[in-house]
Amino acid sequence: MLNFVHIGIGQCGNRFAEQFGKSGRIALAINTAKVDMSAIDSKAINPKNQIHIALPGNPDGAGRDPNIGRESMEANLDMVYDIITKATKDVTVSRFVLWAGLGGGTGTGGVIPLMRYLTEKGHKVMLGLTLPRKQESWVVRMNAVKAFSEILNAMKEDRRSVIPYLVIDNERVAGGLASANEPIARDLIRFTKTTTNAPADSAFDDTDFAKLLNYRGLVSLARAIIPVENLKGTDALLKAVEESRAKSLLAKSYPEDAMGVANLVIVPSKFFKVKGNYG
Repeated sequence: MLNFVHIGIGQCGNRFAEQFGKSGRIALAINTAKVDMSAIDSKAINPKNQIHIALPGNPDGAGRDPNIGRESMEANLDMVYDIITKATKDVTVSRFVLWAGLGGGTGTGGVIPLMRYLTEKGHKVMLGLTLPRKQESWVVRMNAVKAFSEILNAMKEDRRSVIPYLVIDNERVAGGLASANEPIARDLIRFTKTTTNAPADSAFDDTDFAKLLNYRGLVSLARAIIPVENLKGTDALLKAVEESRAKSLLAKSYPEDAMGVANLVIVPSKFFKVKGNYG
């Protein structure tokens, strides 16, 4: 069974972790700003798993300065890891998913130190990153570009670890990022549940899902609901899959360029009982 533990770094990352916590997943929140953490649902993320990492002289927040975020994380890595270890002591962790918004201070600066620390400890890691909109200030956009470049370079330098990553493109999000948190979390949880609890006659399970995450690079996920009456052949299915990929809130990706691709088709059992339908 795949068991992902979600760790949010910074305000944006905390919101994502909170969504997973609301769905019963183990979630932790890390921030330099206590005031931002005060709004976290304590039922979603236990207060003891809400980790404040401010530096002396910077008691509340990183002020969109990635250097403060990085220094704060580096100075507190042992404490952060100790809390993570206690939070996961009774479970087998398949992968730690680090969620961070690129463009600010805490998440932008803190994600690389924690990523490196966890991989050096032998853990599998995945990243969930958000890119700012074009209308954001030039400081935010420059922070994001620089951070993303540094993250990719850090991944290349670590030849021992395979670190897949999701990229949420805010340009594709209508209504602000908060409107994207829930559906992205919901789809990832649904996919994990489906592959873990696959029926005996399934051709895809969590082992196959784990193999997909053993490729380096960008991960994309899209979901389509197709009414049975519209499923009139292979072409209809392919069209629905392509439309769902195009509407995904994640960064654009193209199956023909991928190292690994999986299309998981879930069909009600009653559909196969209809004359003329074949599995």
